[in-house]
Amino acid sequence: MAGILTLSNTAQAGADSILVDHLVLLGADRQRSLSPVGEAASSVEVYLRGSLAGQSARLTRDSTVATVSLVPALRVPPGTPVVLEVRWNTTLSQFPAAFRLGCDAAGIGVVQPSSALLQVRVSPAQGMAFPLWTTAGVFGNASLGESYSNFPNPFAAGAVPPPSPTTCETPGA
Repeated sequence: MAGILTLSNTAQAGADSILVDHLVLLGADRQRSLSPVGEAASSVEVYLRGSLAGQSARLTRDSTVATVSLVPALRVPPGTPVVLEVRWNTTLSQFPAAFRLGCDAAGIGVVQPSSALLQVRVSPAQGMAFPLWTTAGVFGNASLGESYSNFPNPFAAGAVPPPSPTTCETPGA
């Protein structure tokens, strides 16, 4: 999993849903310098409530972006955020040391209303700014033993287990 993208419709209750028919995802290195998505991913997928909602075409090493088509278009009703899980299938060779995925306002494919008087504007959540980026994922070759962060096991036999969770009670309840 690369990250979570939450889409929200801030219109008042009773307004129409916003439709999103695609996402265009960018690639970058640890310092957020743009990098082709195909250097790290062979494809990108988007899941909604555990089900595949859309996927990109197969990416080549020089694919600068990953366009994920959402068919049917996602409905984002007012007051009910839609949470998307973005996943990537990593390349198997010649991958970068670190990589992140991101998107900007233009990459969120809102289907605009047919009326010339209405336009849906894409804005980041309060306190955020476009482009939005995942944290940098780190790649590396490792044997099975090297892939464990605590190998060999640093905990001694007979170590004291962590305390059990406490229960909080409200007086008079």
